[in-house]
Amino acid sequence: VEDQPEYEEPPLLPPRSDDLIEEEEEEDQTYAECEPPPIPQEEDYEDIGSYATA
Repeated sequence: VEDQPEYEEPPLLPPRSDDLIEEEEEEDQTYAECEPPPIPQEEDYEDIGSYATA
């Protein structure tokens, strides 16, 4: 009985990893094509502060 779950986990891991990598790549590409990537929070905060002060 302990062999079943252990055997079911490995085969489920590879396909999931592939799907995750593919999904992440596609999402990143679509996001980058739609608009520039989100700037870091630190930079964003500094930019907003500068703009608000100016």
